[in-house]
Amino acid sequence: MEYFFEPSFKCVNFNDLGGYVSSAKYVGDQNDYRAQTITFFQTVYFQGREEYVTGDVPTFQSNLYISSLIITGQESWTVYDQTYYGGQGICLTPNQNPYYTPAFVTDTLDVSPVIPHGSIASVRKGCHSTKIVSLAASPSQLKHSV
Repeated sequence: MEYFFEPSFKCVNFNDLGGYVSSAKYVGDQNDYRAQTITFFQTVYFQGREEYVTGDVPTFQSNLYISSLIITGQESWTVYDQTYYGGQGICLTPNQNPYYTPAFVTDTLDVSPVIPHGSIASVRKGCHSTKIVSLAASPSQLKHSV
């Protein structure tokens, strides 16, 4: 799997894929890569069903079993383990940088404190918890292969 971020809208070559591509996904606002969004994915490494969010979601209609996510923009998001912003909340804060580099969480189990797969039941824009997780990103991570 390969993922990238390119704020200057230049073309990017995926040389490491050896000419084989099975799918491609665009994440974030199609008109502004700096927009505040969060996209949830059913399985690790941004696979399976997805839900694109631009604001507060008190309950997910799709019963999405969330295991990975990507945040665009520089605003924090708080995820909760119960609907209507109940239960334990964890504030996810993307790295603040001039490139607006997205925060890639390939597996929610890698976040500390751990977010078990399938445990996110609601989300709110902004930081509304004392449990704060800083999601690192830097220009050296603009392209990453796994």
